[in-house]
Amino acid sequence: MLSLDSYPNGFTRVAKLAPPCPWLYTGGLENHAAIVDEIAEERTLWGNPGDVLKRVRDPNLVSDALRQAGLPAAKIRSADRPPGPTGDWLLKPTNGAGGGGIAVWDEATNDHTTLNRPYCFQERLEGLPISATFVATRNIAHLVGVTRQFVGTKSWGAAKFSYCGSLGPFRFSAAQTEGIVRIGRTLAEVFGLRGLFGVDLIYDGQSATPVEVNPRYVASIEVLERAMDMPLLEWHRRACESYEEGAGSLQVDDDLVFQLAKAVNGRQEVVGKAILFARDDLICPPFKPIRKALPRDGCFLADIPQSGSQIAAGRPICTVLATGSSETGCLRRLGRARRRVEQYISKCRCS
Repeated sequence: MLSLDSYPNGFTRVAKLAPPCPWLYTGGLENHAAIVDEIAEERTLWGNPGDVLKRVRDPNLVSDALRQAGLPAAKIRSADRPPGPTGDWLLKPTNGAGGGGIAVWDEATNDHTTLNRPYCFQERLEGLPISATFVATRNIAHLVGVTRQFVGTKSWGAAKFSYCGSLGPFRFSAAQTEGIVRIGRTLAEVFGLRGLFGVDLIYDGQSATPVEVNPRYVASIEVLERAMDMPLLEWHRRACESYEEGAGSLQVDDDLVFQLAKAVNGRQEVVGKAILFARDDLICPPFKPIRKALPRDGCFLADIPQSGSQIAAGRPICTVLATGSSETGCLRRLGRARRRVEQYISKCRCS
């Protein structure tokens, strides 16, 4: 494992030390197009290059593209055109990730730290946060699936607007699904997206409105991979390579359509993941005992910290994953596992 001496500039140094191989990025590196391009000069990029990132991470360009196609889009106002602080708008960093830095724009937000970085204002929409995952080949973008998002869930210790998990697959009617498909395909065509990408939306019970595009491997993908039993990273590779294959790229689309249909028509479990955040500063105990103690009913832990590592309040501790035959059953398992982990940590701190 190679560690960074600084973020994000340290990535260029680490990339030079890694063995020759293709690469892809996740998380906030999508906000650093120049670094992506610098690394891509020396090794094959499976993903979107810097020119695509600059455009698709611009909220105004995304909103305009969707509206011109007759699709729903959240209203956007630039930093120099602030709306009234009535609580009807969100203050959002334009280079954020995971929901960090987002706040309701009201009288109490006039000194928010997000105002010290690039930001915009976005219409505040009411509804259920969801995320749609697509694979874009040279020819077309395919909808893989939709997940429900957990955002700012207090029981998991998450700050307001912070992403803290996913549950899926989430089902829609044929008409609603077609609307989401049109959104993904429009974005892929207008911005030249390739490979896996995600679109965050707000679902009001009738339709879904996009609020952000994540042009990369997104956090909800592992939920869909487990639920559908599909290796989506492999399809990401094939999709990116399809841009070099000319007419042969059509085979990728045929194969992917077949596998998606097979997965959708097959038996699917509901899969959930949830990120547990520290409520106070803590020193992590060994996680081996709690991993063994978790009920063997489809629950397990990931992203486990090293014993003795220090975690500040508000930072992630670990990820809990669970499966179930229904959303309710999956949520119950996640909740039980979360309580067991918190009780174990609390017991270790007191002993």
